[in-house]
Amino acid sequence: MKQIIGLILVINTSSVLAVDWNCRNHDMEISCRSEKCEVADSFTPMDVSFTDKGKISVCAYTGCWEGVGKVFSNKNHMIISAHDLKFSTSSSDAMKSDILIALDTKDNISVIKTYGYAMPMTCKKILKK
Repeated sequence: MKQIIGLILVINTSSVLAVDWNCRNHDMEISCRSEKCEVADSFTPMDVSFTDKGKISVCAYTGCWEGVGKVFSNKNHMIISAHDLKFSTSSSDAMKSDILIALDTKDNISVIKTYGYAMPMTCKKILKK
């Protein structure tokens, strides 16, 4: 009986650990419209955070697109797709954005697609209890 209780505690403890990710672009901004993508002359630093449960925060300029998306994952890849996320500093529907995050968990590289951006980023894993 003690062994069964111990096994249940180990399973429950391991499921409590959540994996959070923080990603940033470095020295470049890539914008995509219709038929082509371009590296911009200017640079917009972006800070992207997300969890393995689908919680997303994509920050640029003076605010963030925030919400929860659907998570698809396998051994080395995680994809999060979210629809119509509001921009935190604007009530305008024109600022809403669909967001796609594709992460390679083996080399910690992601691609973020949102609001006209298609940005490669480097990421760090953050374990939280």
